[in-house]
Amino acid sequence: MVYRGPGWRLRQSCLEPAATWLYQTRKRLKIPDGNLSNHGPESLSTRGIEMPNKRRDSRKRRKRMEKYIRNKRLQEALQMADVKDVNRLFEMGILYRAGGMHDLSEKVFNRIVELVPSHENAWFCRGVELAHLKKYEEALTCFDRALILNPLNADVLYNKGMVLGELGQYSEEITFYDKALEIDPLFIEAWYRKGATLGILGNNTEALNCFDTILQIDPTNVDTWYDRGVILGGLGRHEEALECYEMALEITPEDAELWSSKGFALVMLGREEDAIPCYDRALEIDPGCTETWSNKGVVLGNLGIHDEELFCFDKALEIDPANAGVWQNKGGALARLERFDEALYCYDRALAINPDFAEVWFAKGLVTGAVGKHEESLTYFDKALKIDPHSERTWSFKGIALRDLGRYDEELACYDKALEINPASAFAWHIKGEALENLGRIEEAA
Repeated sequence: MVYRGPGWRLRQSCLEPAATWLYQTRKRLKIPDGNLSNHGPESLSTRGIEMPNKRRDSRKRRKRMEKYIRNKRLQEALQMADVKDVNRLFEMGILYRAGGMHDLSEKVFNRIVELVPSHENAWFCRGVELAHLKKYEEALTCFDRALILNPLNADVLYNKGMVLGELGQYSEEITFYDKALEIDPLFIEAWYRKGATLGILGNNTEALNCFDTILQIDPTNVDTWYDRGVILGGLGRHEEALECYEMALEITPEDAELWSSKGFALVMLGREEDAIPCYDRALEIDPGCTETWSNKGVVLGNLGIHDEELFCFDKALEIDPANAGVWQNKGGALARLERFDEALYCYDRALAINPDFAEVWFAKGLVTGAVGKHEESLTYFDKALKIDPHSERTWSFKGIALRDLGRYDEELACYDKALEINPASAFAWHIKGEALENLGRIEEAA
C-alpha cells in the first residue's frame, strides 16, 4: 500500500494571486494608491502664451484612446499614447494584470518602456507578465534592464531568482535570493523561496536554517511551519515534523492539508489509530481531497478494517478516477482479501493510466502467481524489472516464480541479483538458502 506524504507549499512567486501582487507592487515599489508618480516630461507652455488648441487636441486624443480601449482595440490605443499618458497606461497595466489578462498587461508595459526607457517599474512589471506567460528568457531581459536602472531593487532580484528557478538554474536562483536578502534581510518571501529550493536540492540543513530565520521574523507563518515539517519528515524526524504541523494548526485550525499532514506524521510514528481522527478532520474541511481519502484507506487496511478501507478508496476514485495510485491501493486491498479477479481489474485500470508503474506490474505478478499462473506472473515481473531494474523485491519474487516453473538455475541467479542490490536482505538470503537446500547443496545453504 502506498501513502502519499505532504508536499511543498511554494508561495509568493511571480505567479501569485493578482490581488496580492498588486498590494506588494504598490507597497514594495512605493507606488502610491492614488495618482502614480510621473515618469515622463509634461508639455511645457511658453510663459504668457496660451495654447488652447494643443490642450483640446490632447483631450480629443485621449477620448479616442478610451474609445479604442472600450472597443477592445488596445493596440491602436497604445500606438496613440505618448509620454503624457504613461501614468494612465501604468494603472491600466496593473488593472489588466489584476484581472489575469497577462498578455494585454505585458503589451501595456512594453509600450511604457518604448515611451520611457528609463521607467524601472515598467521594466519590472513587464518582466513579471512575461514570466506569467512562461516567456522566461524575455522576462530575464526585462529584469536586467530594471537592475541597470536600480541594482538595489530587492524585488527585481527576487523575481529574477524565481525565473531562473523556472529554467532549472537553481544555483543562480539561490544567488539572486541572497542578493535580495543582502539588501533586505527581512524579505520573508526570499528566505522562503531560498529554503524551498534548497530543500528540493536536498540541502536540508540549509533549508531548515532559512525556515528558522523566517519563524524568528514571523512566528505565525503557517506555510513555513508546514514546509519545515515536510523537510523534517523527509529526514525521518517525524516527531519534530509533527510538532511543526501542530504549531501551524494552532494558527490555522481549519487547514485540511495540515490535518492530513499531521495524520501522515502520526502514521510514520506508528500511531495509526491516532492518525484516523486527523484524516477525518481533514475530510470534514475538504471532502474532495483524493490523497486524504486514499491515505485514510491505507491506515484502515493496516488496522484490519477492510470494509471502510475499500469505501475510502472508492470515495477517492469517485473524485479522481484517473488516479493510478488509488487503483493500486484498492487492488492491494482486494488481493489481501483474496478477491483476485477484482484486484487484477484494479491493476489493469492503474496500468491503463500509467503503463510505466513498476509497482503495479510487480503486484500483478504476485496476484497471478497466487492463482498458479506462473508463466504469466514471470512476464509481469520482467515488465516491472524493465522499468525498475534495481528492485531487490522484484528480483526475489521473480526467482520464486522460476522455482515454481522448475527453472532452478535461473531462480538462483535472481536471488544473487537481489543480494547484489541489497546484501543485507534477510528475505533474499533466506529464499536462496532454501533453493540451495532443494538442490542438495547443503553446505552452500548453511
